[in-house]
Amino acid sequence: MNKMHDDANNNARDRRTAASIAGGASQPESERQDSPLARLKAREDPHYEEQYAVEAFRRFYRIVRILRDPDGCPWDREQTPESMKESLVEEAYEVVSAFRGGAREEILEELGDTLLVATMIAYMLEQAGIGSVATVLEAVSAKLVRRHPHVFGADRAGMNSDQVLRQWDDIKASEGRKRRSQLETGKIRGLPPLSRAVKLQEKASKRGFDWDKCEPVFDKVQEELQELRKAYQASDDLGTEHELGDLLFSVANLARVLRHDPSAALHAGNERFVERFEFVAREMDRLGLDMSAATLSEMERLWQQAKKR
Repeated sequence: MNKMHDDANNNARDRRTAASIAGGASQPESERQDSPLARLKAREDPHYEEQYAVEAFRRFYRIVRILRDPDGCPWDREQTPESMKESLVEEAYEVVSAFRGGAREEILEELGDTLLVATMIAYMLEQAGIGSVATVLEAVSAKLVRRHPHVFGADRAGMNSDQVLRQWDDIKASEGRKRRSQLETGKIRGLPPLSRAVKLQEKASKRGFDWDKCEPVFDKVQEELQELRKAYQASDDLGTEHELGDLLFSVANLARVLRHDPSAALHAGNERFVERFEFVAREMDRLGLDMSAATLSEMERLWQQAKKR
């Protein structure tokens, strides 16, 4: 109970601090002329009004509540944070894929889907009495203010990105949070394995631990593939898993040196597979062929047609 009381006091303190630093309504206007909020408003597009975003989120939040209401959508009511966690990752990948495509409408739509899943999960916690959407927003706002004293503090001396990251680590450590390891700066440990592999490689590269050309990385992939084959042929199940991990790590490294995101590339590969498979299935249905009884040569012929398309 004491911890819950302390947490509540800390949250209230952070809210007051964030409001004060950002130029909250509790401060007289004369004391807020040089606040970050005042500086922001001074250079904002006169056609933009913050109220639009606030009203849009209020309507969005109300729609989420309606969907989860007893009279709302049966499917949405049945979901739990556990059932939605994969959707959160999937939507994030959809955003990355949309950026690769470059279509403005698709990017905005996928960002909206990601925001929907995150808000839905937060509201589920609110319904369970664990927290609330407001708690999530207030906590991240307070953290941003607290860990950016160079922006919200009295001393706004210029800092470069490396200095900002070191300061973030120092503040995080002062809060009792675990300091990052040499490689795992940022939110790396919680990333999906493929993305984490690339981030680890990027951090190691900055320390000078990297290939100087692409060709050796191709060779490394071949080497790991051969080691995987040997482990498989030796019926070494544990060794096979070990070598498979090394192979995937090497492929992720190859994607990095080729300047491609392996997660996005794999996502695009999945999409191509789906499209080609659907083409093969439709063609076989049109020809009156049963896919389960068809020969591999027949399916391969149609697959190559799909690739040409």
